[in-house]
Amino acid sequence: MEIARRQHVAIVEDDRGFGLSLAALFESDGVATDFFPSAESFFDRLDWAIYRCVVVDMMLPGMNGMALCEHLSRDRYPPRMILMSGTAFASRLDARLDQAAVRRVEKPFDPWLMCRDVHDMLGEDGPARTSDGDAPA
Repeated sequence: MEIARRQHVAIVEDDRGFGLSLAALFESDGVATDFFPSAESFFDRLDWAIYRCVVVDMMLPGMNGMALCEHLSRDRYPPRMILMSGTAFASRLDARLDQAAVRRVEKPFDPWLMCRDVHDMLGEDGPARTSDGDAPA
């Protein structure tokens, strides 16, 4: 069975203009992206496990960014995550996010530094998945 490396980035952001701008930025830097306006729309996609990195806004309506990250972190092979916030991250959240696969970025941010962060997340060696979403034996 062919191994599919997840090199796509999902952007989950309720501000459509901002999310599409991020997608255009990443794509201009050679990164394949898909935009989702909510956590629910992200999970509605049947093949969401293809994403190696998820860039998510903290303050989403409905399921917020923290809940989305916690849900993804329970996956057998979770994607790396970049959590964005327009406000400073509360110290109580820092402890929950203190893991190598999650980065915190405060808005506004330097777009090229964000591109660097995405490339860093994609460049780290992570578990490969087979085309059906399982790790190879």
